[in-house]
Amino acid sequence: MYANTCCPHEMNHLSLENGWKLLCDKVFEHDHPPELEEIGKELVEKCQGLPLTILVIAGYLSKVARTLESWKDVARTLSVIIASHPDKYLGVLGLSYHHLPNRLKPCFLSMGDFPEDFQVDTRRLIKLWIAEGFIRTSENGKSLEEVAMDYLEDLISRNLIQARKRIFNGEIKACAMHDLLRELCLIESEMTKFMHVQRTHPTIPTQKQNVCRFSFQTNFCLADDCCKILPPCYKIYLHIFSLGSTSSTPYAL
Repeated sequence: MYANTCCPHEMNHLSLENGWKLLCDKVFEHDHPPELEEIGKELVEKCQGLPLTILVIAGYLSKVARTLESWKDVARTLSVIIASHPDKYLGVLGLSYHHLPNRLKPCFLSMGDFPEDFQVDTRRLIKLWIAEGFIRTSENGKSLEEVAMDYLEDLISRNLIQARKRIFNGEIKACAMHDLLRELCLIESEMTKFMHVQRTHPTIPTQKQNVCRFSFQTNFCLADDCCKILPPCYKIYLHIFSLGSTSSTPYAL
């Protein structure tokens, strides 16, 4: 269950018709099946016209069967989430994350390693995924780099990661994550002990000692200071960002 610890979200909302059009544009290549319009508009209403939520749900719908029963299942799940989560927006976004294939979940969570609004160089991200072991085997004779790019394209097609820059042949040069999705990413990272992100003075509480990844994102964090306070463990990944610049320093300890 997600509880938003930040200020309330201020968002622009789409009308029902515009929200339905946005969903159709993302799910269907051509005209939508008429039998899905009523349930589709119901889904848009459950998203309360929030464009990001509609986009993420559209990304999820694009991966499930385009049948009335499948879409009704999604609507029922959304109803439960909206009724039970303190932050319904994060709850709805979490639906798409929890239905990701296991191979994509660590790739999604790794985006929390980068500060808000940070544009991540694609080559750098792919190298990180391979070094971390997220891309373990090649598929259909593809290189690890090609498989990693397929994973990235999959996450983008689900509207969980944004392609910010593409080169002339359509290849992704840089990507980023919406701030609400990043918030979801950080919450899931903490809950699953995937990574701890420190955004204040570098101190590690005792309960964080079983986390194997730390990301320090402060204005005054020095590498030596971070290394001194890290708990002893067999293997740990440390990423230090200076928010006053666009540079960062990765460490493997």
